Amino acid sequence: MPMHPEDRERFPDSFPQALIDSARSLGEWNLVESIWKYEDIKKVINFLVDAHYLITGGDVYIEESHQFYQMPDNWYIKDSDPRPLRERGETDRERILMASREQSLAYVENYWKRNGDNYFYSIVFSDAEPHRTRHQRLRDL
Repeated sequence: MPMHPEDRERFPDSFPQALIDSARSLGEWNLVESIWKYEDIKKVINFLVDAHYLITGGDVYIEESHQFYQMPDNWYIKDSDPRPLRERGETDRERILMASREQSLAYVENYWKRNGDNYFYSIVFSDAEPHRTRHQRLRDL
């Protein structure tokens, strides 16, 4: 099942059509969530961080007999500074964005190396600059 329309709304308008097309939906579980294979999740992570979205974690799924099963494996990125990103300087926000990219890509890469290509990954993210309007975010891309 392709990306669920409600899940599509979470992503920026400029999200690449190729990544929309390569997404698989977890709609059969009544979840509004999309998952991608190894090569595409790396592109999703890079696109979102470049668009100033903070990656806060993700989950791992396996497909067996045309069904998806959630693995007990996942990653979660927590910033030790309790202040919202909007209250911090540009340098700090950029550092956190880059760390979220590096940690997410490292997790996916290590998981793939240890377990192979039979897995799918979901992504949890938020706008690193929520005070910006949608128009400003798109203009910044």
